[in-house]
Amino acid sequence: MLHLSYVAARSRATGALEFIEHACSVAAGHAAADVAAVYNMFVGQTTEAAELRREYSHIVYVVDNVIRAHHEFPDESALIAKQRSAAITEAQRDLDAATAAEKQHAASVQKLDDARKAKAAAQARLTKLTAPPETATGKPVGAHLL
Repeated sequence: MLHLSYVAARSRATGALEFIEHACSVAAGHAAADVAAVYNMFVGQTTEAAELRREYSHIVYVVDNVIRAHHEFPDESALIAKQRSAAITEAQRDLDAATAAEKQHAASVQKLDDARKAKAAAQARLTKLTAPPETATGKPVGAHLL
């Protein structure tokens, strides 16, 4: 039986499947080290690995005819756009909430202003009603006695 080991990747730009590294042998376990090294280049935390993940969207790691791993690498620009869209939506929601609070506050201020005006009018009416009566001359009754 022929044992195949390989790393295949899908190009993000063209969508084509590329065999990045491959090895085959009649006996299992032979010549898989080079394939494993290439797989580790994809999943490592290096700048070269990040560049590979930008270039390829999917990889499949096969050792001796058995799939050992497969990965899908998200498109960073799509993730950034999605995060930006979510941030914009959240900011719009915050703006709408602040605008509603501002309107509510303005209505409260208007109610307070109206209440103060009504209080002042009531106070003036009460003062006028409780003041001593005036004569036709505009002087209070009994003012000539003072």
